[in-house]
Amino acid sequence: MGHHERICSLLADLAVVVGRNGDYIQAEEYLREALMLASQLGEQYLICGVLAKQGNLYLTQQKFDLAGQTFQKTHDLAEKAGLQELAANALFGLAQTAAAQANHLEARRLGQRSLALFRAIEHGDAAIIEQWLTHLPLPHQN
Repeated sequence: MGHHERICSLLADLAVVVGRNGDYIQAEEYLREALMLASQLGEQYLICGVLAKQGNLYLTQQKFDLAGQTFQKTHDLAEKAGLQELAANALFGLAQTAAAQANHLEARRLGQRSLALFRAIEHGDAAIIEQWLTHLPLPHQN
């Protein structure tokens, strides 16, 4: 990993830290800088990683439309680039966004897609998604 890639990762990680401390404005600024740098580098893995952190920040702030758009963009880019782990993570972000809006049927569908992809690549996060799905309310039957 080169100097610029490390700076990009550091900015994104700083955004997570300050976001957890409630400084969302600074977190968004760090993410904007990281995304600009990742885009200049043309590294799809970095771009998707920054976007995923941006989606999580929006989800934390209950900015559900922005979270959904950001996770969808992340998924589309990751899928196109063959970055299965990041695509699966973006699907989980979309599932969490749907659940936060009480759209449990869509949350379950997206969560199951995420789980299937994590299982296909034998990723350890499959257990986390599986656990999350067990706590998701079942949709009402009419």
